[in-house]
This record gives sequence, structure tokens and C-alpha cells, in this order.
Amino acid sequence: MNSLIWILALNSILGQQPKHKKTIHTDVNHEFKITLVCQCGTGFSWKLSDSSFNKNIQFLKQDFAPDKDSRPGSDGTQLFFFKAVKKGVASVRFVYVQPFIKEIPPNAKKESFQVIIN
Repeated sequence: MNSLIWILALNSILGQQPKHKKTIHTDVNHEFKITLVCQCGTGFSWKLSDSSFNKNIQFLKQDFAPDKDSRPGSDGTQLFFFKAVKKGVASVRFVYVQPFIKEIPPNAKKESFQVIIN
């Protein structure tokens, strides 16, 4: 029984961590974008989970591109546009949620990007 509790606790902890950490290399004053696939028809979308990157990166805008030949409410890609403003390393983190749900579920899908600015 203790093993089962440990496995459930471990799964809970792992579920809270970003699944994939990707690295983006850019230069100061350059713009870059991060694209994430979403199922907006189910009410889910990606949102920035914090603004800790603000010292090095400026958030510019967000957009949505529906899948080709898709109907309204179909899957698509969210596009997040940023500008590197200062040399260094920053993390840009996202969480995949339904915006009308107030509390973020502990098992919410997360993505993290490390941005290295030269």
C-alpha cells in the first residue's frame, strides 16, 4: 500500500512539472515566437503561467491560427510573440487550462521554454 501512495505522489509531482523544456537562442532586440497546439473547441488554451521573464523578454502579442480546412471551434495553434530586450537566460512557462476555471488543476499540462539571449 505504501508503494501505491508513493507512486501516486510521484505522479502528482511529475504532473506539475513542464513535460518538455525547449531552448530558444536569440539576440537582443530580436523578436521570436512560441507556437503551441491547442484544442480551443473544448475550451482549452495556453496561457503564460507567470511573468518572471520580464527582465529579459517583452511579451508583444498573442494570436491563433486554425488548422487548415478546419471548422469553427476546431484545433489550432496559439502563437505567442516576444522580443528579447536584455542579454541573459529566462524561462517562459505556459499552462494549458480552461480560462473559466478559477483554480489551475494540479495535473494541468505545462510547457517551459528556456530562452538564451546573446
